[in-house]
Amino acid sequence: MPAISLSLLRSWTMICVDTGEEIVGQFEGEDLAERPGAPAYSGHTSLSRQNEVLQFLHGQADRVSFRARVFAASVAEEVKTELDTLKRWLKVDERAKRPPIIVFLAGSGDIYIESVLESLGDIVYDRLTAFGGVRGATFSVTLRQYVPFQIMGEYLHETRYARAQKGDYYEMLALREYGDPALGVLVGRRHEAVYLEPGDVVKLPSVDALEPGPVRPASVPFYDSDSEVPTPTKDLRAEFLAMRGHAYVSHVLR
Repeated sequence: MPAISLSLLRSWTMICVDTGEEIVGQFEGEDLAERPGAPAYSGHTSLSRQNEVLQFLHGQADRVSFRARVFAASVAEEVKTELDTLKRWLKVDERAKRPPIIVFLAGSGDIYIESVLESLGDIVYDRLTAFGGVRGATFSVTLRQYVPFQIMGEYLHETRYARAQKGDYYEMLALREYGDPALGVLVGRRHEAVYLEPGDVVKLPSVDALEPGPVRPASVPFYDSDSEVPTPTKDLRAEFLAMRGHAYVSHVLR
């Protein structure tokens, strides 16, 4: 079913990281709510003590919930595809041995969460059409934050997502996110499209995760070192590298 968004900046998107599948909301999410994960404590009381002793037990994951609606663009189509995809995202992937990882973002990306689909409920279908199909449905979604487990207790590079607007390009997004438009080249390498279109979802990782690719030598003697044309500088470089590959005596102490 083709996604017809009433407003790109007021819509929501869910992307399955494992499969690349994407569901774009045609309508804005109703009752969009975020519940930050609060720490869990255990209270211990003791004789003659006014306040109980609090012991931190563990943290809890953030949650995002909203009410969504999908509607088929024509009588010949149904909303079954989107609902079947969401139901599949609830189940454990046999290969990964966990539910699929879902990235949710709303608006320009200010509301986003890397999560698993915790619940899909209250599915209410529209009245059946004359052909016996269903063109529309509303349902509630609850997403639970997913943080990869690390033995050393260090989290992976957290990632932000931005929805491209008209006239955006990678350098502009890099300037907004990192304050350095030069990083737009590295951001573009992570995105398939050469040119951005309104509504494109662009991954904006942390700065330390933006590892630059191979750097071409800028100095004149080494710039053409890979060419087939022999030069004195190239021969000298090859001789030096050959010497470095064997044991040699630089000087003798007496």
